[in-house]
Formats: sequence, structure tokens, C-alpha cells
Amino acid sequence: MLKPSKIQGVGVFATHHIAKDTFLRLYPGEGIHRVKAVKMPFIKYCHLKGAKYIAPPDFGRMAVGWFLNHSTKPNAYYNKKYESFALRDIKKGEEITIDYRTL
Repeated sequence: MLKPSKIQGVGVFATHHIAKDTFLRLYPGEGIHRVKAVKMPFIKYCHLKGAKYIAPPDFGRMAVGWFLNHSTKPNAYYNKKYESFALRDIKKGEEITIDYRTL
């Protein structure tokens, strides 16, 4: 669920308990796209990776995964295919976070 975050702006929060290693379906049917690094109006939702940005395919209809906030002690992570998983058990109502440095 999206709601105000104490970290920054809007965050993603668990609606139920999530067990460690559970696949987090944060980008249903959308995936993550790479686009050439150019000035982008929605830079908050883009992550620079080498010479390209990782960006949503449609800024007008973004999946909840684009609202994950950064933490140096995250409770979720991405694998090499940019699929997200629970790094540890996540409690109901807890904000789901990732470490942006690992993207």
C-alpha cells in the first residue's frame, strides 16, 4: 500500500506479514526498463546505472515498486533480473525499503 513515509514523501507499506525470501510483486506486468541517460522530468523515480537510467515505462501509470524508499538497512532487495524479494521478515504496516546503492 502507498502512504506517507517518515523517510521521504510516499512509501510502500506491507498490508500483511511477509516472510523472508518472499517474491514481492511490486511491478506487475510492467517490469523495469533502461533508457538512455538524458535529462528527465521525473528524475526522482529514475536510477542512473552506468550510462542509462532505470525508469518506469509509463510515468502516468507507475507500479508501487517505483515508490520504494532508500535505507542503509533495507528489508528488501533486487536480484540480477530486478525482481524484488524480502531480505528478512517484514511486519504488517512496516515500510518496505531497498538500498539504492545496490541497483
